[in-house]
Amino acid sequence: MTQKASQSQLPDWWQREKQRRLVRVLLFLLFVFALVAYFYYLSASGLTGIGSGVNFDSKNYIAFVRDDGKGHTDLYVVRADGTGERRLTEPGDNSTKSQPVWTLDGKSVIYAANLEDNRITQIYILGDGKPTQLTYGTGNKSCPAVSPDGQHAAFISQGAVKSVLMNGNDVYQLMPQPRSSNESSDTAPSTAELTGPFLSAAFSSDGTGVAGAQDLTDEAGSEIGDRSGVDMAITAIPPGGGTSVTLCTGHEVSMSWEKAGSRLACSFTELHAPNAPEKMGADQTPSYRDWQSLTGNSKNTTLVSAIQIFSFTPQGPKGKTVFTGLGYSIEPKNIAWSPDGSRMAFEGWRLRGDGQRELSGIAVQKLDADGSGEGVRVDPMHLGDLRYLVDASKGKPQNPKWSADSKHLLYEVVGPEGKRDLWTINEDGTNAINLTKGTGDNFDGAWSPAK
Repeated sequence: MTQKASQSQLPDWWQREKQRRLVRVLLFLLFVFALVAYFYYLSASGLTGIGSGVNFDSKNYIAFVRDDGKGHTDLYVVRADGTGERRLTEPGDNSTKSQPVWTLDGKSVIYAANLEDNRITQIYILGDGKPTQLTYGTGNKSCPAVSPDGQHAAFISQGAVKSVLMNGNDVYQLMPQPRSSNESSDTAPSTAELTGPFLSAAFSSDGTGVAGAQDLTDEAGSEIGDRSGVDMAITAIPPGGGTSVTLCTGHEVSMSWEKAGSRLACSFTELHAPNAPEKMGADQTPSYRDWQSLTGNSKNTTLVSAIQIFSFTPQGPKGKTVFTGLGYSIEPKNIAWSPDGSRMAFEGWRLRGDGQRELSGIAVQKLDADGSGEGVRVDPMHLGDLRYLVDASKGKPQNPKWSADSKHLLYEVVGPEGKRDLWTINEDGTNAINLTKGTGDNFDGAWSPAK
């Protein structure tokens, strides 16, 4: 009887053992799935060091460069609210990277790096996969910019502005404009054909115009050399094409094209002008030749810094002054025109004396639809007339850039140790967010155009 009972209980014991084994297998699979999910989360957050390129919806993302402090740089992205940080480039990529810009579809990033040869920096495009080299040859390449048609990228090579197709073909020099073969090479350049190297470039909204910032430090043969402190200029090919023209000169310059039009905003600093501030009014902006005649070391001059908006007409460019800093007051730098055309953001630098400058903050100035009006004018006695969206109380804010909807501003903040963090803020000054939170040195931020 006992033997029969034992035999009847054996199946139950075996069933319980099978259940235990099944539970162990399920627990193991659950652990594996959790581990995979954990590493996927780390990868999506950019914490594992695994780069996979741009294989995600880049809407509201910002690309940037991070230096880990040990001589290693990587391309990263992060959402405008500070979430979703991830690394784009592979951990084994030891090249020095800089200046990322998005393609118009938001599916690739173009940047400068010395990836293939650490002696030469070239332009690369990174999509879903490994980066592809766009430029070749000797000389470092820098400052990539994507054309509005999305088919070309401009870049700087040995002081010239050039363009290349997105497949790496058809390299063409934009500025200085190539001379015809029958033009004498020993002809002295005119004042509108400065020979200084270009430092940066940008396309007009229709892609037919291009503007560049030139270094005039070693300029020879012109009347606006560095003897008067003028060492930079903005030169542009008008939208629709034509002969390049120099629009403004100064100690430092910056530029920003109108997003939905053909106008170009330019800033300059520390130009010596006659003691006639009314000449800086919006209705009497001097032409380039006037500026040329105003440079000099005469004691009867006023130090002028300004932002001008140029319209290109058949008779030549015409400018309107929308900001003026007189004497030792405020210098505008790194201007950024909002895509909706309503505001101009710029760094405001307090000029206290010769060579004595300190960053006051990022100002945002409202503009009339046509860029006209009195604008803002400050002097040493009226510095309070300029308002700052971001002040320098918690670090030095710089390099403002607008989001595609003109509702948010991206900028860098330089901390006490010289490291930079990326921040965003609403157009009304609310909801300032530190995107990078003190991890590494972060710079060269660029908004994705994806919508």
